[in-house]
Amino acid sequence: MYYYWDDKKEMMLIKKYKSWLTNNGEGDALWRTSIAYITYPQEKKYKNGILKAFRKKENGKYQACRCNPKIGEDDVSRDQIILAWTSLYLNNDINELKDLVLNTKYRLSKRYTQTITMWFWSRGIAGNKIYGFIGQFFLTLELCISILWNIIIKKLVNYKEYSSDELEKMMSEPDFNEPWHEKGENLKKEFLNTKFKEKLWKINFPGYGLHLSSWMNYTGPHNNIWYKLNNWLINIDMSKYNLLLKLLTDQNITDEEINNFKPKEEWIWSSRFDKSTRNRLLKIKDDYILDKNILKTIKKRNKYH
Repeated sequence: MYYYWDDKKEMMLIKKYKSWLTNNGEGDALWRTSIAYITYPQEKKYKNGILKAFRKKENGKYQACRCNPKIGEDDVSRDQIILAWTSLYLNNDINELKDLVLNTKYRLSKRYTQTITMWFWSRGIAGNKIYGFIGQFFLTLELCISILWNIIIKKLVNYKEYSSDELEKMMSEPDFNEPWHEKGENLKKEFLNTKFKEKLWKINFPGYGLHLSSWMNYTGPHNNIWYKLNNWLINIDMSKYNLLLKLLTDQNITDEEINNFKPKEEWIWSSRFDKSTRNRLLKIKDDYILDKNILKTIKKRNKYH
């Protein structure tokens, strides 16, 4: 499984190798295309695909979708839109960003709405500095509750994280007759070896939530106590092996760490580095190695900002 650009849909999709993946990753296409635009800012095809994912209706308001054209409008979620707006902000597409933010309704789809934090944060990156500070304050409240909750859960399940190399050994290449995610499920059962642990782990603050919080704080104002406090809270919960979140929280990583990182089939930076992570090395030659190349882009950006 690997990423590829679809000229017709103007989105980053997934090349499947097994029948369990039915739609080439259309459900997360806007999210994935946004990551690609952050990673390769010079490639304006990603920007165009993102903008087309926001359809302007007769009332002047935008309706986002998960994938062009109009796929997943009924259940497009916050993470898709947060990453889309983040990518536009980081690439200084402020006019387009402001238009989208101010003309996207609080209810994003039939299934999802914005949160108060997202609403203030989005107006902050669109140019309202006061709303940006308020958004970071609400993010601090969210993180305080979520991180404390995870500290308790990790203690109860005897949580243990692993290095990227250790995970790769556990996720040794499976037989192609056995879908790779089944191997991951077996590892997950080994990690959560009682029903109590399984139920408890289902209500933890997930890795993708921490990943989104990191982007929201990174794109907010930096000259305030809430920014620093949020980074501190994120660092409590994140893995010490999560190189992207390190860069997003004012930490430095070396060129050697980036060069030694081996690309994965899934986006490991929003995963936990434990046995609930299901990831294999990227075996197929791929022009879109996002998880590794985004480290180079953000490291370079941090140097000059």
